[in-house]
Amino acid sequence: MQNDYVHLHWDSHCFGFNVARITPLDIGDARLASILQELRANNYHMAYWDVPSEYRMVASMAEKHGGILVDEKVTYVKQISNAIHATQSHSYVIAPYLLTEPEPILISLALESGVYSRFKLDPSFPTELWEKLYTCWITRAVRKEIAWEVLVVKDAGDVLGVVTLGAKGKRGAVGLLGVEPKSRGMGIGTILISAGERCFAEHGYADVQIVTQRANTAACRLYESCEYQVETIDNIFHFWLQ
Repeated sequence: MQNDYVHLHWDSHCFGFNVARITPLDIGDARLASILQELRANNYHMAYWDVPSEYRMVASMAEKHGGILVDEKVTYVKQISNAIHATQSHSYVIAPYLLTEPEPILISLALESGVYSRFKLDPSFPTELWEKLYTCWITRAVRKEIAWEVLVVKDAGDVLGVVTLGAKGKRGAVGLLGVEPKSRGMGIGTILISAGERCFAEHGYADVQIVTQRANTAACRLYESCEYQVETIDNIFHFWLQ
């Protein structure tokens, strides 16, 4: 039944234990139980299961087998064009992040971006591990391992916000987006998104996606104010196996 799950190399390496993603969607109770039994036998410590929200019967079945609903993942999409709207008037400096290692402020912003993440909200997930995950994420982004650009917004030399840009298939994809807490409500998030869209357009992308958590209402409001539309909502379950 190896086709019923995939080994997640990055997660496993980062956390120090084996992590898998369960791949089938519309399955019954017996098959889910069998998959979980095989994962335990193969020394997996944790498994994720991403299920479209319309699969309404899955939640009770997952919970029956120890699954914890940790996230309602919202994927936002937007079509952009080469004629990006005019930049709003502001005095901030928007620039690529040129260092190959993240400064402490970038790590802090990455952690701020993860306060609603499923890893932080899962009560069984150690705090040091979700912090390690987001630190690794921004580190690999500035090294250009999982992003092709990292943009920052500065004021008087101080970094106020960051966004990482990459690709998901044929779409441009916003990865991390974080704003320094004291600078929220000042339009920094909108500036970062607009700057990202210009970069995507320059690289030939016609569509952009952003993924966030439904519980992160501030982020949802921001993306919707920037004319992003909800494409999908997925329920994500965590199974602790050991």
